[in-house]
Amino acid sequence: MNWQVRQLGEIAETALGKMLDKGKQKGLPQVPYLRNVNVQWGVWTLTIC
Repeated sequence: MNWQVRQLGEIAETALGKMLDKGKQKGLPQVPYLRNVNVQWGVWTLTIC
């Protein structure tokens, strides 16, 4: 495969948000999102933790 290199802002939206209250969460998130623990230098962990 020949993957194109793109800037994140070209293919996704980025925004700051609030921390989610684990006590109020029911089931899986309705909209996929990345948390701080999912993004590290050179590595993205895209599994749901």
